[in-house]
Amino acid sequence: MYKKHKKDGENTLYSMLNDISTDFSDYPETPLTRDEHWKYRENLLESLGKASSKKKQRIRRLAAAGCAACIAIISILLCLQPEDDNLRASGETNHYSLSSMLGVSSQVEDYALHIDENQTLENASVTLNSVAVSGSQLSVYSTYYYEETQEIPRLSNGGWQRDLDDSFAATSACLFKPVFPKNTDGPYTANFNYVDSKEVPYIQRLFLNGKEILCTAESELYASANGVLQDTASYFFDTKTVDFPARAVLEIWKEPQDKAPEAVFEFTLTKKNLVPDKIDVELNQSVLLPDGRIIHFKRFVYNSLTLQVEAEFDGTKNDNKKYGPVYLNCYDKTGILQILRERELEGKRLIFSMNHINVLYSKIESMDVLEFEIILYDGIGSRICLDEALTIPLSNT
Repeated sequence: MYKKHKKDGENTLYSMLNDISTDFSDYPETPLTRDEHWKYRENLLESLGKASSKKKQRIRRLAAAGCAACIAIISILLCLQPEDDNLRASGETNHYSLSSMLGVSSQVEDYALHIDENQTLENASVTLNSVAVSGSQLSVYSTYYYEETQEIPRLSNGGWQRDLDDSFAATSACLFKPVFPKNTDGPYTANFNYVDSKEVPYIQRLFLNGKEILCTAESELYASANGVLQDTASYFFDTKTVDFPARAVLEIWKEPQDKAPEAVFEFTLTKKNLVPDKIDVELNQSVLLPDGRIIHFKRFVYNSLTLQVEAEFDGTKNDNKKYGPVYLNCYDKTGILQILRERELEGKRLIFSMNHINVLYSKIESMDVLEFEIILYDGIGSRICLDEALTIPLSNT
């Protein structure tokens, strides 16, 4: 019923990126073997092993499929981001557009709320760039400028997260920085390892209309320059329950046990900030998972911000010790790997949403069908692929 193997198909750094429109000259392919893909993932998990058991479980979910995320982030930074440290020192607004940060359609710029407000922190400053909303996701994009840059060199990455039923106090965060061998030519090589950074990234607390949003919340972090940390945070909940216009308060905290936040942003979201769906396909497919659950796939949604699969499950969700979350993997018609990951909503509802930045389909509207592999990883990191794929017809949409 299940196929079990350790390594995915061979890819290249270049093929992991979408068709990103830039004015930059062409850059060469950097081929990665299957073993090199696996090495990225193993390096991250080895670093994570130094964390406490509970934190390790949480952050392991952030780094799951870490090879793909690292490759995408490294490629973006090497190819698209400036090296000028004046950006870090500016302490002003972020100079990257929302679409270029995320690798998504530029149409999202028309719907997102652009704030670009900067506030001072104890040893840094933060710019709240933009906020965008879709049916089951609210995303916040911000930039941190740190005064001390040694612990946050370019290519640093990490994240923060809390689970659906957790309070703000349970928020956990981590940051990893690259260490290059002394005999290499510097940062333009794939031959490096990640180690724990002493710097702990800032975390968020979100309120809408006076009510704290307690849901599955995740943030992906990467350093676009020395001391400049880009934060891409997503809150997964049914945004259709929000009354618009919505008064929003976003608090920035260094540690959840602190007495007060270091910065507070206030803004108002309206229905104009809802990114409309381009494709909405009703699904009627169920699969039995190795963890004993039955997942019922209900709907596929695509818009300028994200692509998602809505689902429900029967049975009891595992404790993530024997199996990790479910992934949906698919290669689009241009050969680009797309990865969706399971997140919990209230009740027994699930949302499968993009696993890391820069993975949105660029030509999905011209495709007739999508076929996603259904994948889990067991406790030792072995890959389990179900024989049955998730098929999404698009020709009649």
